[in-house]
Amino acid sequence: NLPAMLNPIPYWSFALVAILFTLACGNSGKAAQEPAISTVATCCDGTIYEVPEVDVPPSYPGGEAAMYAWVGNNLRTPELPAGTDLSNTTTWIQFNVDCDGTVRDALVKRGSLPELDASAMDLVKQMPKWSAGKVKDQLVCVQYILPLKFEVK
Repeated sequence: NLPAMLNPIPYWSFALVAILFTLACGNSGKAAQEPAISTVATCCDGTIYEVPEVDVPPSYPGGEAAMYAWVGNNLRTPELPAGTDLSNTTTWIQFNVDCDGTVRDALVKRGSLPELDASAMDLVKQMPKWSAGKVKDQLVCVQYILPLKFEVK
């Protein structure tokens, strides 16, 4: 008989971990939302990189601080019905920064409330061109995920 620490992990615990991971990282039981912008890969040569895969990630004009200032000035919290639960009000928007810096193919990766998700999508559609990402000194299309937290003041 092995000591308790050395016993193999019960097979059911893997299923439990998978279920918990799905619940924590999934879409919170909401039906998938149709993106407001086409999700067809229209980037450069069709290859879409993720940020860790590129030598130089895409950047907002003026850098990250300028992006957060722009977001703060342009993100609008819509009118919500009285009594709306605002405990989870972060909307995660995924978009591609094309090799010419155009922000395209935006979609709600993980939403909060439909009104807030729509406001976040409107914001991303208005973004100016970014500096494109690079791989081996070649401009490439890079997928970016931006969390937008709404606060009621």
